[in-house]
Amino acid sequence: MFKKFTLKNYRTHIDTTLELKGVTLLIGGNNSGKTNLLNGVQHFAQLINRTGPQSDRPFVANADYFPHKHSLDTANTPMVFACEWEKATGKVNYQIALYALDSETVGCQEKMVLSLNDDSFTLEQGYAEVSQEIVLRTQLEKANLDSKATGRRFFSVIDASVFI
Repeated sequence: MFKKFTLKNYRTHIDTTLELKGVTLLIGGNNSGKTNLLNGVQHFAQLINRTGPQSDRPFVANADYFPHKHSLDTANTPMVFACEWEKATGKVNYQIALYALDSETVGCQEKMVLSLNDDSFTLEQGYAEVSQEIVLRTQLEKANLDSKATGRRFFSVIDASVFI
């Protein structure tokens, strides 16, 4: 079950975190950001799905970033999506950040922390060197981890997400 979503610098959301319970209602006036929040979750879920292990295009494009970034955002501020997902078998904290490399090129950073009982493992890409790929899902498939099944289940929930 998803526990939390965070959007930073996405459309009207400078820094918004939504904690999810059994039932979560989004209530607000017109133009308060409800639809943009749901669109942000959908946007990143589709981006992650599009770049899965079977994908022939794991790269982020300028259309994934420039039309969606916050209007008051500076060029150096990344657009971030983060989520927490938990099941009896373990927990996943996933974050993806998109940022402008120049006026037409987008970079990507990903980080995933997998926790199973007292065991925790971190996968990340795009921090040590510039990357334009979303690859943690594929790296997880290749990793020899006890918590790998939890990570696979997380991505299968993203694939089947009702937001898509």
